[in-house]
Amino acid sequence: MVSGSVLRVSVRRNGGTATLRLVGELDLSSAGLLRGRLRDLLEPQRPDPVDALVVDLSQLLFLDVTGLSVLLDAERRLRARGGSVVLTGVRPIVRRVLQLLDLQHRLPEA
Repeated sequence: MVSGSVLRVSVRRNGGTATLRLVGELDLSSAGLLRGRLRDLLEPQRPDPVDALVVDLSQLLFLDVTGLSVLLDAERRLRARGGSVVLTGVRPIVRRVLQLLDLQHRLPEA
């Protein structure tokens, strides 16, 4: 993708569940933004730990392997402590990528 692609990440908390809404493109140039937001949310020393992550992809226009790796890292970190990640609003092209890579069990749809 083009350098400088735009990603907006909004976070809503409800107890131990955090919902992230991704708008724009999640790729090499924007993955750092999401990685930073997830690092803050998933910090194990937080006084209010997140044990479930819902990622709304309904406004995501593009996802590359770098963006996918950020989501998989969050899933791995949460799973290691008994938590989970689910996706909502998954567009057909993203669903197909998850199926081709056999990742729908690690990043299931809600």
